[in-house]
Amino acid sequence: MMHRRGRRKLRMTPTTGRSSSYYDFGRWGYYTNAHQGQMLPGFQAEPPGIEVCGVYDIVFVAALEYNSFSGNADMKLRRVAQGKVKIFETASSNIAFPIFSGRIDIPCTTATNEFFGAGYNILGYGRESIETTSYTHKPTNSCTIKTHRNNNVGRLYVVSERKAFRKINREQGEMADGPTTYESQAHEALEAERICSCRHFSFLCRDLGLPCNVCTLVTRFVEEDPEFIFAEPRDIWIDIRLSTPNRTYVLARKRS
Repeated sequence: MMHRRGRRKLRMTPTTGRSSSYYDFGRWGYYTNAHQGQMLPGFQAEPPGIEVCGVYDIVFVAALEYNSFSGNADMKLRRVAQGKVKIFETASSNIAFPIFSGRIDIPCTTATNEFFGAGYNILGYGRESIETTSYTHKPTNSCTIKTHRNNNVGRLYVVSERKAFRKINREQGEMADGPTTYESQAHEALEAERICSCRHFSFLCRDLGLPCNVCTLVTRFVEEDPEFIFAEPRDIWIDIRLSTPNRTYVLARKRS
């Protein structure tokens, strides 16, 4: 009886978006004092308002040791995560009061609990609010948010342009942009999408003779995580300090 040699075995591991999937976003969405009074690229030009109210699924979380004077940071956490964000419009029309309230819920894991706990409540303020006008550490296209418990101040943005987050092997390390030949963020996202849609195990074509589109579909079921994940237009990006000196980020996507 003859046996075919050299054939690889497939380990069927479904894509689950596990919290052990690490991704890097460079300096995208990272505020420093250089952005004060300027527009932070990649996000809608107008500060968000009550239109952000709704229920969101958390896509990604990150935590870093923050220095507003530096273009770099010491990354502590940057991973795919599950959870939920709920944002509700408040009843008051007084500009001194918040225009929305929200709750960020993140299922506890050993890593996320250190930086996020089980979650936290926020209050969001309109552009005319004293909370907004008195807080100068922000770009022109974020709204001001505060944690309900201890009044830590942060920023909330709405994504305007697709952004690719690149898969990395190590969660911790210095924030840094990798070498790039892309003309723009949009070009980078298109190339990342091409890589995700075309990447597959070559032996499926070479040894089994399957069409490329079939190989791509099979690979999506086999691989543990994609080469890139994406921030999509209308996602929200929450940037807030929960504990000194750490700053935390949440990327969340509105449910349809």
